Amino acid sequence: MLERFSLSRALIALDHQDEEEQRRQVAALVSGYLAMTLKDDMVLAVGQGRNVAAIADHVGSVAPKSCKFICGIGGTHRPGDAINADHISRRLAKKFGGSSETLYAPAYVENRALKEAFMQNGTIKETLDRRARPMWPWWASVI
Repeated sequence: MLERFSLSRALIALDHQDEEEQRRQVAALVSGYLAMTLKDDMVLAVGQGRNVAAIADHVGSVAPKSCKFICGIGGTHRPGDAINADHISRRLAKKFGGSSETLYAPAYVENRALKEAFMQNGTIKETLDRRARPMWPWWASVI
């Protein structure tokens, strides 16, 4: 698998028939990996969804790290939705003792002109630029 997909590392959890238990096991594995790997001043792009949210919700003690969790995708859900990247970023920052940054843009727009207009916004552009730094491509490409 490492060779086929040109990976330097793969985290593999045991298969479980119960979907929620499987999600908890993967979250525990990733949470433990993050606890061992995170360093101060790292920038991590955070996705959305139940699996990523489970990492933030995983119970466990971790040493605080002064890192930044940035939304890897704009808003797609109603405010307060637990699987929204913004809420997950905030929960990960709280869990690991870092900070979070919101991407103030919708995830989807109706046309290219609207996309270009959002991309010209200084706040959105700055967040996307910080998110794009290759400080930890594993996080941005897998989670």
